[in-house]
Amino acid sequence: MDSWLAPLYEYKSDYGILAVTEHHQEMSAGFAKQVRKRVKKAENLQTTPHIIFHDIKLLNKKLEEGHYFFTDIIKEGTTLYNSDKYQLATPKELSPASRAYKAQTYFDSWFKDSSDFLDSAIEDLKKSKHKISIFLLHQSVERFFTTVLLVFTDYKPKTHDLEDLNRQAGYADIRFKTVFPNQTDEEKRLFTLLVKAYIDSRYKMGYTIAPEDLQWLATRVQKLKELTEELCKEQIERYAAPAKPTNDN
Repeated sequence: MDSWLAPLYEYKSDYGILAVTEHHQEMSAGFAKQVRKRVKKAENLQTTPHIIFHDIKLLNKKLEEGHYFFTDIIKEGTTLYNSDKYQLATPKELSPASRAYKAQTYFDSWFKDSSDFLDSAIEDLKKSKHKISIFLLHQSVERFFTTVLLVFTDYKPKTHDLEDLNRQAGYADIRFKTVFPNQTDEEKRLFTLLVKAYIDSRYKMGYTIAPEDLQWLATRVQKLKELTEELCKEQIERYAAPAKPTNDN
């Protein structure tokens, strides 16, 4: 297993590890979380490292296609261990226009789906269909976070865990940390309701949620929608902007 260490997101307090495996293997979110905790504990770290796993075949394919999530890791990251069994493909350089176009394509598709889920959740809230509404809110938030990560990093994590996605969105832009505040026990309780809704609202017998809790969450998701639109458009404009010449004098 080969590994590269790289700052995956624009957030100084965290770092990421890309573990490259020989063969394709599905790494569950639970396994990755266990690894993160063990690394944090063993190294006495202040933050939990973000670790993802991909096989060498997929990595080289992404590099050849110019996926900027992977090309940036290779260009900016530090190799921790290399077995020397495999050769990395030459990363394809995307022009600023190509990056902007790709990010815009992600935004157009995912933002619309996210917004549609939110609209449906609000309609079901008005109809007192609370169990359906909370599930749709979860789906909306998951897709808004996915929109952010695809636009900012060109990468879609394989997870439904809103805690993980929320943390990663904060790495992309710290302003996303304002969406779901966690300064009080009540704020933490409400976000936990949303996190657990993916399972509980579908499979927990007799599941209920208070209308006022659901209304609070719907308001926060509306804020997430507004912030996603604003910050993603800012990021796409940055991609499209021509690089400023450096002054070597």
